[in-house]
Amino acid sequence: MPRWGRKRRIMDSCQARKRDVLAFIGALASQKLSDYLKSIYRKTTRDIRILFASFERHCNL
Repeated sequence: MPRWGRKRRIMDSCQARKRDVLAFIGALASQKLSDYLKSIYRKTTRDIRILFASFERHCNL
């Protein structure tokens, strides 16, 4: 019986570590995704501003 308890504690500990590692990877991935989306947003807003500026110049001619 004592061996099963020890084995169970080791398995629980490994599962807890696995959850911690997966949570860390998830947080890291979401941070990278957030940075990636921010750069896309910046580029898109810049392009939209350029389009509106050129449209405004065209209408003022």
